Amino acid sequence: MVAMSQPPVPPNQPPGSPDSPGEPPYSPGRPPNQTGQPSNNQRYQPGQPPYQPPSQPPYQPGQPPYQPPSQPPYRPGQAPYQQGQPPYQPGQAPYSARPQQPSRGLLILIASLLAVSALVAITVTVVAVTNANDKPAGRDSSARTQPADPGAVEFRRVLTSTPGTCPTPAPAGTACGDGFRYTLGKVELNGSNVSEVKAAEHQDSPGRWFVELTLDADDAKRFELLTADLAKQPPPTNQLAIVVRGQVVVAPAVQSAIPNGKVQLTGNYSRGDAQELVGKITG
Repeated sequence: MVAMSQPPVPPNQPPGSPDSPGEPPYSPGRPPNQTGQPSNNQRYQPGQPPYQPPSQPPYQPGQPPYQPPSQPPYRPGQAPYQQGQPPYQPGQAPYSARPQQPSRGLLILIASLLAVSALVAITVTVVAVTNANDKPAGRDSSARTQPADPGAVEFRRVLTSTPGTCPTPAPAGTACGDGFRYTLGKVELNGSNVSEVKAAEHQDSPGRWFVELTLDADDAKRFELLTADLAKQPPPTNQLAIVVRGQVVVAPAVQSAIPNGKVQLTGNYSRGDAQELVGKITG
């Protein structure tokens, strides 16, 4: 039997609502009409993807489905996004915060502290070198520099000098040393007049040493007059004996007047010889 009936009404279209003029009839699977959809001159084609809002570029045939730009999901422990950071690119390693650079003021402060430290080190070095140059060459700073018993040190004129030794006890006015027997005059000075005794090396003759005695300023003039007189005498009366506890430790010949209380005992002294003589005078 042949029957006649009305076709089904499509969704979003009221019953009895005809299609728009010039538009093909609604087909099953066709997407419903959307606001902003192109006019009827752009007919819907079977298999066409659903219509996208105007914010999306117009779909071109063969174009892959539109993918909105997105950043990879945030991971715990990842540094937060910083303003001015370039957009994430596919395949790029996760963003890591750049280490914070020290401020310019901090760098200037560190540089200033380093400069001050270097200046202090240079100053200490200069002072140490100056002090070392002020000391006489070869001086033994650990040795005694004054007689331990000033009354036991005597400066006396030599009246006679003969090879030999002294009996024990030695006669008054007689003393021996270095293989000689001396007859001596009165005590002219003693150890209380000596402010310093030291061994030093000749600056112009390395390896040659001498012993230097410094007298007090009050006795320097008296010693100058004594040496001026001795320098005029013939040997052995031009000698001045230094006697320590009755023993002549040295009896140098005086060649000229010695001013300013500076006395140098010279000879073929090695360093050990000079230091030994200093030890005998200072006790």
